[in-house]
Amino acid sequence: MKVENNKFDRFADVICIISLTVATVVLMMAWTSLDVPTSNAQHAAGLIAKFGVRASYVMLLFIGWLVFVVLSVIERLPGMWSIGNISMSIKNKDRIYRTFKTLLGSVKLLVTVLFSLLTVITIYGVKPDSMFYNIVALVLLGDVTALSIRMMVVNKEK
Repeated sequence: MKVENNKFDRFADVICIISLTVATVVLMMAWTSLDVPTSNAQHAAGLIAKFGVRASYVMLLFIGWLVFVVLSVIERLPGMWSIGNISMSIKNKDRIYRTFKTLLGSVKLLVTVLFSLLTVITIYGVKPDSMFYNIVALVLLGDVTALSIRMMVVNKEK
């Protein structure tokens, strides 16, 4: 089965590629000016908890690109998707797969942009607000919850 791309899928891919490319360019431009050792982790109070090397910036960016590539491959292979205990009929099969592809695309978008943003933030030494990670977690949880509810509604429409 092939699930066609819609406008959201194309938009998510473009934003992911733009954010990762910008983070890559920023890292290349700032590479020689980065301090060694760098502050890798901070406590909630903002104190430096751990120092590291410049390769940690590359690792953040690598993880972002890896998430993008892996989720892009998984999006193109619906046979790999484990959709759980959803009973599909001929009527709702397309809608279930479309909803699941939207879920994968939105998670890919959020996680990829997060890793790009974290790369740029750490390069410039900007300390994120204390609520930053809480807001990111709530956005991801809200996205997954909303699309899971939509999946259950589609499942009931047999």
